[in-house]
Amino acid sequence: MGKQRQRWTVEEKLGIVLAVLSERPSVAEVARQRGVNENQIYRWKEQFLAAGRQGLRAYPNINILIYLQNDNTIVL
Repeated sequence: MGKQRQRWTVEEKLGIVLAVLSERPSVAEVARQRGVNENQIYRWKEQFLAAGRQGLRAYPNINILIYLQNDNTIVL
């Protein structure tokens, strides 16, 4: 069987991106240290620069809608 996919929290992604943005160490070095593919770090960096911390969420483009209906709150 193949390798299981790693799941990263927003905080972990943010730490990795901030390490890269500090320009010390290099992306390659951070990737090796943290066990992350370099391309993934570049994607997270782009997402962070475009949308901040919200861009690093699993589903950044889904808006949270709140409907109030007959005294019931439905959160989608």
